[in-house]
Parts: sequence; C-alpha cells; structure tokens
Amino acid sequence: MENKKKKIKMTITAITLFCGLGGGTLGLMLAQVKELLGIDNWSVAQKVFEANFIGKRHVNFWNTDISKLQPFEILRRILLDVRNWE
Repeated sequence: MENKKKKIKMTITAITLFCGLGGGTLGLMLAQVKELLGIDNWSVAQKVFEANFIGKRHVNFWNTDISKLQPFEILRRILLDVRNWE
C-alpha cells in the first residue's frame, strides 16, 4: 500500500507592534510572511499605512495604545478576521 502524505502549506504569520508607516510590514511581505495586524497609536502613521497597504496587500491597522490591549482580545479579533479569509 502506498503511503500518501497530504501536503500542508504552512504560512508564517506576524503581528507588528509600533508598526509606524509600514517599513517592517514591507519587509515581512518581501519575506513572504503574512502580517495579520499592525498596531500603532500615531494617527499620521495610520493614514500612510492604510494608503500603502490596500487591495491585495491589505493589512489591518489598529490605531490604539497597546498598553490598553489584552492579549486574548487581540487573538480573538484576529481569529475572527482569519475566519473571513477562508
């Protein structure tokens, strides 16, 4: 009997804290890492980030103070977003 293995495609994912204008996000894209979320509380950064990462390159941006976020809340919201990809 032939042993058939299913090929599982693994995708490296990331969340960027203090993402700023998106330089790190661009580096992650070039490295083929799927960024799930960029977080920064600088409103200028949000405008530039969202202008740079639209369409196929879209990355969610949260304009918030990370000291006020709970890790489980971040994970819960990301998991809701991931379900929408499928």
